[in-house]
Amino acid sequence: MKGVSRLILTIVISLVYLSGQITETVLAQEQETFAGTIVNATPGNVPPNGLEVVLTYVTSSDLFGQISTKTDVNGYFHFDELPAMPLKMLMVETIYLGVPYAKRADPSTTSGPITIKVFEETSSSNVLKVIDNSVVVMGRGSSPNTINILEAVHLQNDSDLMYVSKPETADPMDMLRFSLPQNVDHLDVETELIGGHILQVDKGFALTTPIPPGKHNILFTYVAHYSGEDWEFVHSSPFGSEVFRFLVKEGFGQADDSAFSNLGLVKIGELNFNILEIDSVEPGEKLSLRIEGLPTPSLLEMISEILQSKTFQLGIIPLLASVTLLSLLIYGIRHRNRRQFQ
Repeated sequence: MKGVSRLILTIVISLVYLSGQITETVLAQEQETFAGTIVNATPGNVPPNGLEVVLTYVTSSDLFGQISTKTDVNGYFHFDELPAMPLKMLMVETIYLGVPYAKRADPSTTSGPITIKVFEETSSSNVLKVIDNSVVVMGRGSSPNTINILEAVHLQNDSDLMYVSKPETADPMDMLRFSLPQNVDHLDVETELIGGHILQVDKGFALTTPIPPGKHNILFTYVAHYSGEDWEFVHSSPFGSEVFRFLVKEGFGQADDSAFSNLGLVKIGELNFNILEIDSVEPGEKLSLRIEGLPTPSLLEMISEILQSKTFQLGIIPLLASVTLLSLLIYGIRHRNRRQFQ
């Protein structure tokens, strides 16, 4: 009996061992290699050695994973632990001289290779220029006497250096700055560039986002407030612009185009816009344009705006509390006097 027990135990241990061996073999077979190279694209510089590279992946079953490695003297890197299963996202990331770099890879070609270009840096804004700047008047905002504005800036870094703005040490004039009209709010900035922050500066905002060589688009929207039936747009571009366009939604006021060339109507999507254009705007040059005949709020809209304003909402609570306390005080006095006469 004891011999049978020992035999069973031996078989179980053997099966567990074999199972482990089989599992290790399967796992080893289910791993693939992904490789690539980090290239220093600034002439005269060597590939970064020992630079950490991180690979992030998401499988078709939403399994998230992240592995890291380092480059060799030639900037080459490889990952050996990538699972051999369908992937729906691959992202390669690294940081060079404090600047983040990222590049998506084709999940269907996990063998790579992939190349990421990094650059030496400069803090001089002389490498930047604005190719064109478009201001689009989208129409009336959600509140009376407001306008929804979209600005699109086509920016170019025509050097072989990464432009990096460091607010703590940089000259304010060397920052990537954008002008805004007076009395605007709800600023929202969108760009495909990586990293950085939005800083409020005099008469506008600045971005600390690193700008690599090449052309880039920066979009931002805001809500402009006006009084009466007119709105004056005053713009001062720190970098100037090769072309400056002003687009006004058809039927939304009348633009004073005396300083611009009127190119007529153009259809964008389902809407028609009147295009005004001016060429060769110099850095720091001021542009001014007035839109007249804007819609004025009705009495009902004015009352609704007052009721929804923060000033009213903050003031109405103490007022109601005071009225309630006063009413209770008057009621108490009358009730006490009534009891005294009884």
